Amino acid sequence: MRPFEHTDFCRSVWLLALLSLPAGLGCDKPTEPAEPATRAEAPQAPPATDESAAPGEADGAAPKPTEPTKNKPPKNKPRDPLGALLGAICDAGEATEKGCKACPEFTLQKDDDQPFRLVASAGVKLTSPTARERLVTFQGCTTHSANDRWTVLVARRGDRWRRITELANTDVDECERLANADGREMVACVRRDAARGTNTTGVHALIGRSGGEVSTKMLTSVEGSPGKCQQGTYRLDELRDVYGEDADGDGDDDLHVTIDKRNGRVPDHLESTCSQGFYAPRDAERFVFVNEGNELKCCR
Repeated sequence: MRPFEHTDFCRSVWLLALLSLPAGLGCDKPTEPAEPATRAEAPQAPPATDESAAPGEADGAAPKPTEPTKNKPPKNKPRDPLGALLGAICDAGEATEKGCKACPEFTLQKDDDQPFRLVASAGVKLTSPTARERLVTFQGCTTHSANDRWTVLVARRGDRWRRITELANTDVDECERLANADGREMVACVRRDAARGTNTTGVHALIGRSGGEVSTKMLTSVEGSPGKCQQGTYRLDELRDVYGEDADGDGDDDLHVTIDKRNGRVPDHLESTCSQGFYAPRDAERFVFVNEGNELKCCR
């Protein structure tokens, strides 16, 4: 007698199930055992190859990865990310997409929670024709000013941006370029201050040198005191024109400044209103600051 096999056991259980006897042993309907292969299978023809396939694909091998193009800059990585530039201006960890979360330390308004918001910027070439330098204007973090702006000069030095200098109460939109014959530039910016009834307007120059040094120079300033007309006198000096133009034919732009002066006494019957319509006619004074390459000298 042959040993009892699992197949015979399940076949018996299945027959009992046909006679309505409980089986409950989890056996399925028996299947006939597969016949053993007695013949060698015929070899199958190799799959058709595609002559247009890349080498290594026709024989079923995985295609080789494409070699990356050399010297190709990574995508979505700008040459000079704005974050890196702002990181040179804002205090550590306070740079945002729109400026600084709070007033940087150099503004002397560090305790003020107002944001330092970027509003404008412009590229300049103060130290060399190929310099990567920018004037960046922010709004906020000023006191007693007729212009709540800061303009900051940043420059690429080596592999990073650095803050070089800053001008309070100035806007890059009121800065004038002075082109030098050697390809460099000077920049003259108007600065506006106001305090206790007196308006002060000045012209400040940013002057670069080939060694990378940048200096600032206050060229001239005027004052107006319309708020003091109750004292019986007034002074309304104003900057009217600030522009660059070569005045001496040496190829360097010189700085032209026109100042309107109105000084006098307020008539007694106007002291209570301080109406500017009755101020005396203005007298214009014109100055030319001569560009000597590394210096602006007054006056021509």
